[in-house]
Amino acid sequence: METGNASFTLRLGKHQYKCEMKLANAPVRVAEMLPVLNHIVDLVVGNAAEAAVEEGRQITCKAGCGACCRQPVPVSPHEMEMLAALVDGMEQERRDRIKGRLGDAVERMREGGILDDVRTIGSLSEEQRQQAGLKYFALGIACPFLEEESCTIYEHRPMRCREYLVTTPAGHCASPTAETVKLVELKAAPSPALYRIGEGEGGGEPEFAVMTMMQEWAGPKTTAATVMAPTILQNFLRGLGGVEPKSEARPE
Repeated sequence: METGNASFTLRLGKHQYKCEMKLANAPVRVAEMLPVLNHIVDLVVGNAAEAAVEEGRQITCKAGCGACCRQPVPVSPHEMEMLAALVDGMEQERRDRIKGRLGDAVERMREGGILDDVRTIGSLSEEQRQQAGLKYFALGIACPFLEEESCTIYEHRPMRCREYLVTTPAGHCASPTAETVKLVELKAAPSPALYRIGEGEGGGEPEFAVMTMMQEWAGPKTTAATVMAPTILQNFLRGLGGVEPKSEARPE
């Protein structure tokens, strides 16, 4: 497949990041673009972490601190596709273990009376989603990829997980409130941009599901690649500022 270089400047607060990435010069699926898009997310999060340190705050997240890995993680259809393929590609013993945890999570949700809300999370109001999230967290449903309180798919973790960094004591994350847990403030909104990207054309309604519903996922709407890779990148960059917090990121 023919490739080319994409160059752009990511402006985040007082910092500018000159980026150059090799992209296919052809239509691709958004799921294939996730490594590129996640690299941008890592720049956004790194910028926020640096700003927090400059303000005298310390990032307290570290390996072995997995309290936040019991929250319902919203993922785009493209991330769900990638994660499902990742699980299917595991050796059988590990694959069966992960799928068993996914099944247990659904059963816990059913027993806790929140399964219908989690299934329809995208259609709930913000307040309803928050209430469902609190109930989910109270059930203590661990991410199926969490082992010894550390992420076993760190390189492939969802965008929303990448964005989650705190500067308050790690122990507070076991019983989080708006007063006790302070997140770093991002100067762009990567995961919402991904939720709205559609098949790459951007600007659509948000599409996401809770990751632990993976085994109920119906699969991608289409397996066709219809949008050029550079266009997907451009639309993602534009989408960074489409919702709050306001983005200062613009394609060059």
